Amino acid sequence: MKCYVFVHSHLSSIQQGIQAAHVVARICREPNQDALDWMDSHETLVILEGGNSEELSTWNDRIRKSGFYDYATFREDEETIDKLFTAVGFIYPDFTKNFWQKNLMKLIEDVRLAS
Repeated sequence: MKCYVFVHSHLSSIQQGIQAAHVVARICREPNQDALDWMDSHETLVILEGGNSEELSTWNDRIRKSGFYDYATFREDEETIDKLFTAVGFIYPDFTKNFWQKNLMKLIEDVRLAS
């Protein structure tokens, strides 16, 4: 089980890590059983390049439609970076490596086709 976070590619590495932390904090506010299991036993965080704000919006749409219960987004406030969409993430229960790879590849392909 892992938490995957797609972050804005135009941010520095440290900023990307901070944006990922914002998403994890939001997921942990109202966790379901998968998030609780992740927090208790796994704690693996995978930070991935998510492209620009438009591409992050596409990731968000696809992740939301995929039915992940533990997912969250983060936008900066208006004063900081003009409400820039900076990250979207989700907890994924890795039932098997092949199952995840198949679904991740489909998610990536869906995002590419929508861009």
